[in-house]
Amino acid sequence: MRTNPTLNQARKIIKEKVVESPTEVVSLVEAFGRVTAVPQYSQYACPEYTQSCYDGYVIPETAVTDTKDRLTFRVTGEIAAGDTEERVCSSGTALRIMTGALVPRGGWKVVPQEKCREGAGRVIIPGSVIMQEPSRIRRKGAELRKGALLVRKGESVTSAHLARLADSGIESVEVYRRPTVSFFCTGSELIDTSRNHQKGKKISSNRYLLSGLVRGLGAFADDCGAVPDTTKAMRDHLQLVLTRGAEIIVSTGGMGPGKYDLVEETFSSLGGAVCFNTLKLRPGKATLFGVLGHVLYFGLPGPPMAVHVLFHTLVKPALRAVQGVKRWEPKAVYARLWEDLHPGRTGMLQLLEAVTWEERGTRYVRLARKNEIADCYLFCPASGRYWRQGDLMKVESFESCSRNYFC
Repeated sequence: MRTNPTLNQARKIIKEKVVESPTEVVSLVEAFGRVTAVPQYSQYACPEYTQSCYDGYVIPETAVTDTKDRLTFRVTGEIAAGDTEERVCSSGTALRIMTGALVPRGGWKVVPQEKCREGAGRVIIPGSVIMQEPSRIRRKGAELRKGALLVRKGESVTSAHLARLADSGIESVEVYRRPTVSFFCTGSELIDTSRNHQKGKKISSNRYLLSGLVRGLGAFADDCGAVPDTTKAMRDHLQLVLTRGAEIIVSTGGMGPGKYDLVEETFSSLGGAVCFNTLKLRPGKATLFGVLGHVLYFGLPGPPMAVHVLFHTLVKPALRAVQGVKRWEPKAVYARLWEDLHPGRTGMLQLLEAVTWEERGTRYVRLARKNEIADCYLFCPASGRYWRQGDLMKVESFESCSRNYFC
């Protein structure tokens, strides 16, 4: 067991214990938000054929000696979108063509219909238009060549990916199975709803917080309720949770050195191997991480603010790694302090809930006000130094948990 690791050390310990979920093949409709288990390559070029970008007339390459010239072409037919017959555009002729239609052999430019004048089977086009207009033709493979990489292994499938996959003839994708996170809250004072409210009791809000956080990352949220602070109740409850087949188990509360803090004792009694039970971090000094077989177990402190921050810093990277995400580390940026900050000397790294925004090309950050929803947390080093307005500070965003792909 590692004693009192730093945040970075704890993340490495957790990553080493991760076992990726098995894979499955799903249709494109089901693939949104899932993580690819193999890279996806284009089966076709995109576009698959040379096509018109405009309704107008397709003409062959024509010599224009004077912009005042008016060139006349004999109209030999019409090409609608969806026509598969191959045509030829020969010298002195033009074909009426629609947007998305197959461009005939010899086609050089598509001139918009509003810049042409047709009559008696002929179309007249000013020389200036022919010289100045772009081709308005999209060549085969202009956007994507056959065999081009569409989605990397370990990348989440977005709506843009879906369009490209469909264009490229791919109908199904091999992805990692969605993992399950089981969670429960410890505390004899906890109740489910306000209908049971009485003095000395409080609603188990962490259950709702964890449910949203887990679902926002594309996993199944398995709410296992609350458990009172007794050895038998804790042991029976954890045994039951272990039978539910989750890849990750999270508990909140019961992590202090008090008489009723029974999480570590119960976890160890069931054969759990503790990897660390303290962190050089606030909040999170009393945090447990261990494994029971292939199940990852996180014992988090009880305060919702601590649960929120620690889920993002520890559980989220693990959950992303289980899902096969290769770039699992939270993204850190630097922002300038909007106001002075004096966090106090604690001898360890502090993570403080904050709000960040961009103004005139500069990213700013400040501490979240009372009852304000934070969108990031900022890193306050152990030195406890006085930070001045305008100083650069490291920030990690609470990103991804608002996506709710599978809610």
